[in-house]
Amino acid sequence: MAVKIDSSAVEKLLGQIDSLGKTIETAGDEARKKRDLLKVEELLKEFGSKNSKSGEFEFDAAGWSDHDAETQEKLHSRLAHIRDSLHSAATLDGPTDPKHIMYSEYASNRAIIICGVIGLVVTILLLTSVLMNWDKATSTDYALKIQAANTAVTELDTVKTKLATANARENETNQKLKEATEDSTKQRLQALLNTLSIETKTQQAILEKADQKANSEAIKALRMIRKGGAEESFVLLMVVLLGALGGGLHLLASLVKYVGNRQLKRSWLLHYLSMPIVGAVLAPIVFMLLRVGVLAPGSPSDGSSISNLNLIGIYAFAILTGLFAKTATEKLSEVFSTLFRTSDPASKDSLGAEKPPGSKANE
Repeated sequence: MAVKIDSSAVEKLLGQIDSLGKTIETAGDEARKKRDLLKVEELLKEFGSKNSKSGEFEFDAAGWSDHDAETQEKLHSRLAHIRDSLHSAATLDGPTDPKHIMYSEYASNRAIIICGVIGLVVTILLLTSVLMNWDKATSTDYALKIQAANTAVTELDTVKTKLATANARENETNQKLKEATEDSTKQRLQALLNTLSIETKTQQAILEKADQKANSEAIKALRMIRKGGAEESFVLLMVVLLGALGGGLHLLASLVKYVGNRQLKRSWLLHYLSMPIVGAVLAPIVFMLLRVGVLAPGSPSDGSSISNLNLIGIYAFAILTGLFAKTATEKLSEVFSTLFRTSDPASKDSLGAEKPPGSKANE
């Protein structure tokens, strides 16, 4: 027994037909001929009319409800067939099920907002992590340790000077006390001597603390010097973070661009969300190739220490790798093809060799 079909499902189906009809306008003469044969305009008039002001199709829900269940089922089947035919005419090589993630439909407001929020949060977190680890990853803390040691030694020298001055005054006062003959003078000098003695002891205690601090800071600086600057683990961590940050920047910039141009299809959302991960994975690969000189022939290729590398240059490459992951992938493919050149013809499914049929790549 036939069951009546809800008007909202039909309205959505008609919306898809209307959208596909507009898409075919830019799909070529052959596609437009197929659309004209299907008589889409006449079909839409059977189910509603176009708004004279906005030009948008308006579905006649009341008229649809007047049909019996059997008629509704036949009309719905006809509409589905027309939609699938238009889909094929528009050369949209993909699933015809509207619920499928690869169905050619614009991303919803909710999906765009969620994707944008995720991209913004991820980018902020990555930027915060980069700032927190920047000193260790760039050897800035190396210079800070040396500066701290110099400051501690300067403070120690100052305390030594003050202690020497206090000792000299105490000895001078003690000598005057021995030479004094009047009781009043002796009492005044004795009081002064007691004060100077306390000051000397205070300076001595300060000297001991300053000496300990200077020794501690000097040891830290020497250890840093012995390590030769930034540890490679921190450098690798920074490369991963900056690669992911570049991917996050690409995500936000490309998302805003395609939403602004009203061209964002929902099938691309997964691509956007993967950008930070792709950047985080690609950046260490580029770093390793730079490390051994494959991507930079003029750099040391003997696995020399991290102190011989231009860290700022490495980090610039890392963030650019994430920002331009497609270009980086093509460069790596070129390098690999050069190193492992074969006489066999290139495979048709080589990475990056083809674009999905009937689609425009979101850059």
